[in-house]
Amino acid sequence: MGTNREHLLLGGAEEAKLLPWARGRVRALRAAGFRHITQRYEILGLLVRVTIAEDDAWIEIKGGSWEYLTWPTSLEHGMGVDKNEEGEEISPLCALTLNASDKGLRRKENVDLLAGPHDWISDDHKDVLTYDHGNGFRYAISGAQNATSGAKAEICRNGARIKVAHEVSGCAIFKASLPQGGTAKSMVHASYEEGGGETYGDQQVVLYRVDPKDRDDAGVSHSEEFARWAVPAGPELTITQPIFFDGKGQRCITMLETVTREPVGGGVAIRLGAPRYALRGMLSRNSDGSLGAEFELSLLATTPDQPLERVNVQRHNPSDQNYFRGSTATDFSESENYRIDEFTTFSSLNGGASGYSRTTMTERQVEILGLDLAPDGTELLVERVRSSESISYIGEVERTQFQYTHYINDKVSPIVEHFTGSASYSNAYSTGATSRVTQSITVNGNVLLSLDLSADSTDLTETRQWSHSYSEAFPVPDPPPVTVTTTRTETTRRRTLSIRDIDARWESLATVVGEYDQPFNGTELRPYSVRLHAQCQGQEFDRVIFAGQVLLPPLGMSLDQMLYRSIAVRRSKEFVICFSPAGAAHQHPPMSALYDRLAETGTPDRNPLLAIWRKDKTITPGPDKFTLGEEAGFRLDPVHLL
Repeated sequence: MGTNREHLLLGGAEEAKLLPWARGRVRALRAAGFRHITQRYEILGLLVRVTIAEDDAWIEIKGGSWEYLTWPTSLEHGMGVDKNEEGEEISPLCALTLNASDKGLRRKENVDLLAGPHDWISDDHKDVLTYDHGNGFRYAISGAQNATSGAKAEICRNGARIKVAHEVSGCAIFKASLPQGGTAKSMVHASYEEGGGETYGDQQVVLYRVDPKDRDDAGVSHSEEFARWAVPAGPELTITQPIFFDGKGQRCITMLETVTREPVGGGVAIRLGAPRYALRGMLSRNSDGSLGAEFELSLLATTPDQPLERVNVQRHNPSDQNYFRGSTATDFSESENYRIDEFTTFSSLNGGASGYSRTTMTERQVEILGLDLAPDGTELLVERVRSSESISYIGEVERTQFQYTHYINDKVSPIVEHFTGSASYSNAYSTGATSRVTQSITVNGNVLLSLDLSADSTDLTETRQWSHSYSEAFPVPDPPPVTVTTTRTETTRRRTLSIRDIDARWESLATVVGEYDQPFNGTELRPYSVRLHAQCQGQEFDRVIFAGQVLLPPLGMSLDQMLYRSIAVRRSKEFVICFSPAGAAHQHPPMSALYDRLAETGTPDRNPLLAIWRKDKTITPGPDKFTLGEEAGFRLDPVHLL
């Protein structure tokens, strides 16, 4: 037997990461006694082919790359991965890359790559810029976003930070077709600046062209202003969200709301609302290579609120003005009367009546969360709709039925006469109410998520009824005494909804849902469950992380909290979800307060909700492939795009 020889064919650095694994397969196959064999494997789009022929082994790895980066915590948080397996301290800025297959998820720590929580993606999905517009959520989930939001003056591309001179409220790679053929690309970003006036909405939108290769001594890239737009005077308006670009960087959009001032006590309350406006920008390249932009401000069409509306519907006896118990209207009446033979006749009656008074109250409140642009340029209006409906009622349903045969023979003496038949009567009188409060997240009017926050019902029904039958009786016997039955039903269901991530471009959403049936008093244990829910591009994933009893639920279960990016998408039919409700390392209080509160009376599942979709395959790594273990501060989420 000669010396084993290895032959490599690798597509690049990404493929080389799988080389140790492929060599392991070669060793395993040789150990199993194979001298001539070819095996093929596919791991996240990379094709690995291992061939053994006597003493030679060929390893071929080719395919795409996995373009997602996972941060243990946010960049500036001090509770990231702080120690390695040898106990040596690690910078909290370290990151992890994902390497996944249908067999599980593996990690590589301390990757020197940078990314921001928000992203722009080109229309061909080849370019990705990440940045931080300073507002946590992509949209105004937790309140209006404005020009003084604390956006960072940096853009990340391919894992590297590009410093710029102005805060970044949105960015893109502008692409323009050249007359002689080809495409010109320029990095651009938007910034919100104060106008210098005294009004709340005195703001300006400024567009800059960035040259990452031209940097000063401090490492700041050269920026050139090429467009500026000021919020007009007149009705006071203010910008209430970041600015978003389409996938070609040729269009941008943001939203403005009307400012109203109301005296409250000794001060003035500022409120933002309708009418709302969309500011649309169109970028262009001039013949000399410079950039320009034109802006247009127009009314934004949104779903209207519905004020509280009360409708009462009644049914009653036509001779009465309103319904009261006993005032019924006929529903139907069917009767028959005919002779069977010379001595016998048949009679029947089947009748029904009802009456009621129902009062329905409905209300709808609409909150505008954001106005976005998809990579293909589609405008996306994201709204939160809160609908309530309550119905109170009183009413009754009455049913009467009888049938009999009457036999009379007067040709004999004495005369023979008798009745054979049956009869029944029932009256069900009910009083009660139902109420429901529903919260929906919609995109362009289409429901992304809908959840009943509360659903209550009460009903008290009194049923009075009798029935009897008789044979050859004369006269017809009186009906038996009325039987009265009373039934009472009451149901209560409560849910809390906390949005943790949302992106209308990919129909993605991550939420924490709490559910219980009884109110909490802090002294008695009550049933309670907590569920993680994530959805993206039509796929939904759920994990119940607690089902037990608590004295009080964790704080903030009904508050939307953007702690990190939970869902990342670069293109259609592909996503990464790494979602956990904790704010930092799961084992470090107080940022793991949600888990710690549940652990007081039960055993919560501290593992994140993990899901990957790639190559038409959904991968949900099991806990055996990812554990928190005893590693200080380690966590897999959140996710960013490189």
